[in-house]
Amino acid sequence: MYKNLERRVEKRNEKKSFLNFNKELIFGEIGAVFGANFLSLSLSHIYSSSKIIPFVAVVGALLGSSLFWVILRVYDQTRERYFSMKKFSSDLLYFSPVAFIISLLTYYPSIFLISRYFLIHKRFGIFPVFVSQILGFSFFLILINIYRFLLIKMKNKRL
Repeated sequence: MYKNLERRVEKRNEKKSFLNFNKELIFGEIGAVFGANFLSLSLSHIYSSSKIIPFVAVVGALLGSSLFWVILRVYDQTRERYFSMKKFSSDLLYFSPVAFIISLLTYYPSIFLISRYFLIHKRFGIFPVFVSQILGFSFFLILINIYRFLLIKMKNKRL
């Protein structure tokens, strides 16, 4: 009887952890949308190059996503009363390098190439950046959740 209850509690905790992890990533993506669109629209008034604007969109996405993700991560852990700099640092050490590599290989090239494609084909404004971010983030979300699953199974480490 107690084992069954323990399993249910563990499953509920794992589900909550999964939801919080993905909520933080989605909130980070909201920051990326704001950052990419703000910087690219701001600089499009100064530069009209189809080479500079996609690059600026990538930089804005990187800054916005990092800021929003860290804010929600700290908030979630503080709200759940398990925030510690040691755990936060450990999570960053497991998460950041892999997230950065996945971003470099899938997310940022998607933003750059797809937004450049739309700009070359005379689709201006928010549309190219927004669509490229949705597609890039979809790839990123799938891959980072696979990494999280492998981390739990192989090292029993929960992010």
